[in-house]
Amino acid sequence: SYLASMINWSSGLFKFLIYLTPILMMFTGIPPVNKFTIPLAVITVVYLILSWTAVEVASNGHASFISSELFSMTSFWTQIRATFRWFFFARRRQQFVVTSKRGRQSKSVLRFVMPHLILIGVSFVSLGWGWGKLGLGLSNDFYRPIIPTVWIVFHLWLAFIVVKRALWPDNRRFAQRHQVVLPVLYETVDGNHTQGMAITSDLSEAGAGMVAYHRFPLMTRLNVTIQQGSKKI
Repeated sequence: SYLASMINWSSGLFKFLIYLTPILMMFTGIPPVNKFTIPLAVITVVYLILSWTAVEVASNGHASFISSELFSMTSFWTQIRATFRWFFFARRRQQFVVTSKRGRQSKSVLRFVMPHLILIGVSFVSLGWGWGKLGLGLSNDFYRPIIPTVWIVFHLWLAFIVVKRALWPDNRRFAQRHQVVLPVLYETVDGNHTQGMAITSDLSEAGAGMVAYHRFPLMTRLNVTIQQGSKKI
């Protein structure tokens, strides 16, 4: 388990083979195993059940299969590049660069999503090839393309989400806002010294959003105490 965690960055090649297998099945008509048998199906199902149960237990019920697969789709090409760089380039020539965490590092995201766009294009071509042979009478096996089609469509959906999110507008905020609800004690800094309670709506490096049960005039100054358990901020 420790070894698997340490070399997780090398899993991109494995995921790439997973994405490539159903596409090759559509082009060649050759399945990845010689023969589908009941023992093979039982072993596969038991393996999947045990693996997912272990993930559910380890995550205390917060695991997400879709989120895990989406992360793999997002990062598989970066992981492949990291693996090839580690194997084929001298590590002493590599440099560790601390990049800015404020927004994007580049104005163009095309080179980051190009592998996903290529995967989408090849997937559509493979679907057209596999089902086109049936329509043209070059094949009479209707069931052969069904299994690879299911996986190709699933991977297409994941790749489409990656590209869609990559094309979102750049976040112009200096600091990311996190939705956090904490109790707040406030006191106005004026002649009235009004006191009351409120709650936070979000927190960030630049400040906090607050929802109060009292209407304040514009430019009212407040002394605010945010409580988290026994700690006061």
